[in-house]
Amino acid sequence: MFAAYSAGMLLAAAMAVSSPSMGQAVEAPKLASGDTWRYRTTDQWSGRAKSESMFTVVGVMGEYVRMEVETRTFATNGQPTLNAPFEMTSRANLDTVHMANGKPSTRINFAWPLFPGKRWNYEYAVSVPGSTLVTTFRMAAEVTGWEDVSTSAGKLKTLKVVHTGTADAGAGMGASKTSWTSWYAPEVKNYVRYQMEVTGPDGAPGLRESSELMTVRVQP
Repeated sequence: MFAAYSAGMLLAAAMAVSSPSMGQAVEAPKLASGDTWRYRTTDQWSGRAKSESMFTVVGVMGEYVRMEVETRTFATNGQPTLNAPFEMTSRANLDTVHMANGKPSTRINFAWPLFPGKRWNYEYAVSVPGSTLVTTFRMAAEVTGWEDVSTSAGKLKTLKVVHTGTADAGAGMGASKTSWTSWYAPEVKNYVRYQMEVTGPDGAPGLRESSELMTVRVQP
């Protein structure tokens, strides 16, 4: 899910449907066929909905999961457009693999197991569409603690994970500051809220958007 829509949304530990205690480390989710999440993405500049996306697991094979994705986007006047559904293969541990100049690199969304205070660093590269440029992200992540989050899908106990770093497109363009925060709920095997902010090399605020879980159906 992260891959498809945040720069592509993304997939966001579930040892069981019951939530773990606050002192317990959270392991990677065990996704199952039929697990379904629906998210709404909102532009924080205008407050308007940009899209709604539903992700459904159609199969699991080792460290990979096959997803069906159904999306509708909203014009500035609120008019919805339903896009054709498609399938994609993602990492079952919710990592996102990017390709740049034929080389893979991994965005480590969650470094399992998760627990308050855990930190990790990572670097990945993304090709800029329509050019030969490559943007390199250098990020530091930290699990800052447990938080209760209220969504349309209900009130859920989550681990807040904050990623901060830079995005450097090279060619003398300067590095932007970028950050995203995920609230991961073991009960739903995924993130329930996601916020992204980008600040340009000149200090001007850029992209500001958030995604929130609307509905969920998962297997124990």
